[in-house]
Amino acid sequence: MIRIKKFVLLFICILASIEAGAQYFMSGQEPASTKWEQINSEHFQLIFPENYKENARYVANILEYSYDRVSNSMECKPRKVSVIIHNKSVTSNGFVAPAPHRVELYSVPPQDNNPMPWLEHLCVHELRHWVQIDKLNQGITRILNYIFGEQATAVVAGLLPMWYLEGDAVISETVLTKDGRGRVPDFTKQIRSRLSDSLPLYSFDKMLLGSYKNNTPNHYELGYHITSYARYQYGEKLWQNLENYVGQKPFQIFSFNFGLNRFTDSYSADLYDSAMTFYGSFYPRKSGKVDETNTHEINTTEHSSYTSYRHPRYMEDGNILALKKDYSRLPRFVKISKGKEKIIHIPGKMSFERFSYAKDLIVWSEEIPDVRWGNRSYSVIKVYNMKRGIEKILTEKTRLFAPDISDDGKRIAVIKVTQKSEYRLVVLDTENGWIQKQFTHPANIFIQQPVWSVDGKHIFVIGTSENGKSIYSINYSTGKWKQLLKPSFREIQHLSTGKDYLYFKGALDYKEEICALDLSEEELYRITHSPVNASDVSFSSSSNSIVYASFDSEGYNLYEKELDTTAFYPIKAQYNSDNQLIGSLREDEDQLFFSENIPAHRYNAHPYRRYKNLFNFHSWAPLYMDYNINLKSITDISPGITLFSQNLLSTALTTLGYSYQSGTHKLHSQFIYKGWFPVFRISTGYGGKPEVIRDPSVEWTPELNNDYMEFNASISLPLNFSCNKYFTGLVPSIAYEYDRDFYHNYREDYYMRGLKTINYNFWFYHYQRMAYRDLQPRWGFTFDLNFRTSPFSEKMLGNMTSLAGIFYLPGFIEDHGIKLNLGYQKQNPEAYLYPSYLKFPRGLQPSKTQKLFSFKSDYLFPLFYPDWNIPSVLYVKRFKAGLFYDYAMNRFQRVENNTRVWEQQALYSMGTEITSDFHIARIMFPFSAGVRYAYLPQLSDHRFELIFSIDFYRIYSNKF
Repeated sequence: MIRIKKFVLLFICILASIEAGAQYFMSGQEPASTKWEQINSEHFQLIFPENYKENARYVANILEYSYDRVSNSMECKPRKVSVIIHNKSVTSNGFVAPAPHRVELYSVPPQDNNPMPWLEHLCVHELRHWVQIDKLNQGITRILNYIFGEQATAVVAGLLPMWYLEGDAVISETVLTKDGRGRVPDFTKQIRSRLSDSLPLYSFDKMLLGSYKNNTPNHYELGYHITSYARYQYGEKLWQNLENYVGQKPFQIFSFNFGLNRFTDSYSADLYDSAMTFYGSFYPRKSGKVDETNTHEINTTEHSSYTSYRHPRYMEDGNILALKKDYSRLPRFVKISKGKEKIIHIPGKMSFERFSYAKDLIVWSEEIPDVRWGNRSYSVIKVYNMKRGIEKILTEKTRLFAPDISDDGKRIAVIKVTQKSEYRLVVLDTENGWIQKQFTHPANIFIQQPVWSVDGKHIFVIGTSENGKSIYSINYSTGKWKQLLKPSFREIQHLSTGKDYLYFKGALDYKEEICALDLSEEELYRITHSPVNASDVSFSSSSNSIVYASFDSEGYNLYEKELDTTAFYPIKAQYNSDNQLIGSLREDEDQLFFSENIPAHRYNAHPYRRYKNLFNFHSWAPLYMDYNINLKSITDISPGITLFSQNLLSTALTTLGYSYQSGTHKLHSQFIYKGWFPVFRISTGYGGKPEVIRDPSVEWTPELNNDYMEFNASISLPLNFSCNKYFTGLVPSIAYEYDRDFYHNYREDYYMRGLKTINYNFWFYHYQRMAYRDLQPRWGFTFDLNFRTSPFSEKMLGNMTSLAGIFYLPGFIEDHGIKLNLGYQKQNPEAYLYPSYLKFPRGLQPSKTQKLFSFKSDYLFPLFYPDWNIPSVLYVKRFKAGLFYDYAMNRFQRVENNTRVWEQQALYSMGTEITSDFHIARIMFPFSAGVRYAYLPQLSDHRFELIFSIDFYRIYSNKF
């Protein structure tokens, strides 16, 4: 019994310490000038910018309407939760954070949004996540909440795998509403493609954790297939029973798997196998190759790993322009001519992936971050002139998406989304970006992906409303809107215009095909017959043909098809996305979600004062954890208590602590404020005996009391200038440090109490975005200039200046990289030296230094991508290696016969590092471990070191 108690206590402490690394998760901040308001409904507190008031009322009604419907299958009535709405970012996203528990929503719809209105889709999905998390608050988890605060639920929620969390949320949006991603063929295409291939399915570990070699689905798609099958097979109470089990028995580290086995007689991998078997017979079999009637493949180059060609466009000479994506390079525009490819340009982060082309001009929308505020960003229009080889930013600080350039190259149609969620069709002058015309739908429905008619007299758009998607034409002269296709929940994407037809990607049962809308008769036709999915259509009037992308398990390939209208296959305009499985799951729900039934209650809004809500103590611990908020690391754990606070706007972070160490009482505090343009950090500590810093030959020490104190304060300005394919930023900072230790002055034989230092730092970075396989940036550099001084303690410490630069270069082979590190450091000391700011050669310990020049070089390269796995224990994705050579020239003074003399050391090391990237126990973030061998010529010594790291951010990064 005692052993069990010790195990549980140890387990809780380990989890608490690990969780502290994510204690202050945040996505960014809004500008300091933002005025906030709030709405308090029965189950939600909505916090939103002042100019979003009317839309916030709409969101409050959606959430309250969804509350019972989303939580019904869990038999859970979740606690009231705060919902923060961000309307200044062009990111389309949302998330639920368990500590402090809150929901954050981003209001801008994506241009490839499904037939359901964005805010309804977002609210249903994220509310389900809150239900999942709050469902755990029972049994032992509830007791842990009293002991540790909200972080306890966050730790237990970490026992739920990502595939379950996202898959179950996708089920909610799919089953409760008329839409949802589970109904969209584009969402299920990777699983469908794998199931219909003759090759065996990948292991569960590979499908879940990804691969550097093959294309695998994300955890949304994988999770939907597993969770929907499990609920269909074992009933609607499966997931609520499983969450009850996890919440009541969190001390079982693998409680999710144990509970899954208890209720289904299967573990996760077994359930995956059963789900794939079920869907293998549920989905129609793959219909062979692409229909070769009047069709031929455009990209004929063989590729050894995942390669995808998207959004092809005809050029005037009949060649094809496309966006090429693979694991080793950034997405890039390529010209394809008779099977040969030429790279044209590498864009930055596209806010909508599709681009447009006419008259040697490539046009796209690109996301640009705000210089300072993480929750404000822009979508600008960019133009690349192929003849001149010049990229131009056509608009600045705008919210414009999905540009389409007219055939004459003079006008660009774009979609504008305001901070108030007003949707407009805007026409820009290609030369200067000036607005020529604006059009707004009378009902302010969300409009997507405009395209010009062949004659330039009309613009076609996709419109999304509570009734689904439809297609509209807008008369450019009169501004009159005309509905060409009645709304339905058929997925429609990627319009392209012909003389008599409008072409697009449309959902047909379990896959998507290229469809055509007869503009005169308004009849619908299917014109392709693809094995899995057809997409990204572009029409050529000169050849009366289309080029489109067809998906298979390792990416999209391009096909050209000559059109024959007599072979067009008529289809019905109305569309029902239900199927047997969805219909069965819908029968389990007592209440469904219908957009037309959302109430229109006018909630009262009140100001939300930032200064009144500066502190939000959400978690605590019955021990002291010396947690550095800025570095996100724990350096010490001791008896005591720790309080954690993060306000709901993520502008103020606070840690308060008391510790009992070595028989003394100590107080600790940290505070960071990010709500103003500069970032302020303050930390203090009081208690315990001070240290005595002296030469060992000094025999006497001062009287010591328990009155040690330290105080640190800093101001920094994190500026983000990222643009194009580069991350660029500048972070100047000033830090003041004070401690009340005793420092011996050997010249005059007395102790100085307390030391004050000031540190000035200037850090600049500019490096290329990394491709999925990259081990480091292909191009780039960083500069770090640091000056440290002690102006109030001149007789004890002088000053130290250092300059360091890192340069990134491509290697001799793809996926290889070269890194050069140069540094110079100089101290002007008094009684004591500062610790070295620069690192010594690998394998050597830092030593005394006054002048230090360092040079380090690395050549990094992957070895192979094995995708080995020991089921549920270990999954190895990559082996990589590096060769290094380090050199340093170190100079310092020493006393010889009462005279200071300079000593010089030439330090070398060389060797290699071999590491692997792997996952343990199906944990989503990857580990990296290996060995470093260093040879030290001056010592004729061989040294080995173990290397270990965890990449907490890789889980949030996309492949492209």
